[in-house]
Amino acid sequence: MNWKSLNNKLNDISARTITIPNEIVEELYCIITGCIQINDRNHTFDCYDVKKNKKIEIKSSTKFTNILIKDIMDFDILVFMLFNPKEDIVQIYSIEKKIIREFVNNGRRVNIENIINRGFIEPKVVNLLEVL
Repeated sequence: MNWKSLNNKLNDISARTITIPNEIVEELYCIITGCIQINDRNHTFDCYDVKKNKKIEIKSSTKFTNILIKDIMDFDILVFMLFNPKEDIVQIYSIEKKIIREFVNNGRRVNIENIINRGFIEPKVVNLLEVL
């Protein structure tokens, strides 16, 4: 059984869906954007954007639930990849660390969905079948 089929069956019965391994998500992001994946445990970020000179931290899910970010991580841009396996797309949200800090400075618990729903971020929508 493949990942997409299993994930759809779990979703149909309202069960928790499968988490996509970080290594796959990070490599996919690098394929889409041309960034460099960092495989050095001395760094806490996942990818590096050579063109923009930015450190990228990547988080992903098939749902917005329970995606929280701590401000203590070493990155310039947080990328949240929201996968939709039924439509074979991924929505890529790039969030500057300064926006995350605004939420922390206001005493709020930082939640990616909260930031996105307030209209700060528009996604880049990628058809996975065209990329892979």
